[in-house]
Amino acid sequence: MKSRGLSYFLAVLLASFFYFVSTPLWAKPTSCVGQRDGAPCNDGNDCTGQDTCSGEVCIGRAMDGGSCDDGNDCTGADACSTGVCIGRTIVDGTLCNDGNSCTGDDACFSGSCLGRTMVDGTPCDDGDICSESDICASGECIGNAISCDDGNACTNDICKEQHGDPVCQNKKIPHCQ
Repeated sequence: MKSRGLSYFLAVLLASFFYFVSTPLWAKPTSCVGQRDGAPCNDGNDCTGQDTCSGEVCIGRAMDGGSCDDGNDCTGADACSTGVCIGRTIVDGTLCNDGNSCTGDDACFSGSCLGRTMVDGTPCDDGDICSESDICASGECIGNAISCDDGNACTNDICKEQHGDPVCQNKKIPHCQ
């Protein structure tokens, strides 16, 4: 009876191992809620490996070496170090994009992407489909909310994106007279 139990255990262990090494990361669950301890998962960190569930948390083993992307345009030669992606600061003055439409002439300085603040009133896009007349103000892009007011106090008036366009919705408030 002991050898049968051991055989079963080894079979499950081997099956789990082959699932783990043969299943692409995108197919492994990112959440361990409801998963058994030891189940393969993906913690989303390129600098860990052999990710497994433990107490409904996905935990990976820290790796050293190997390439990664720290998400910073002002670093290069990114590599894993004790489970963390670390990049080396690139040459100051290298062009970058700080992601702020109200700055220009973006360049790297000491590992950070910095830009010159645009003049207040410069047109920009705040990324909100339900705003209009977006302009720069003190280095930030600010838009005016599109009015969906239908003049009826018994509706909730909201703007939502639909197929890339702003659409007003005026939903009736229950029991409103």
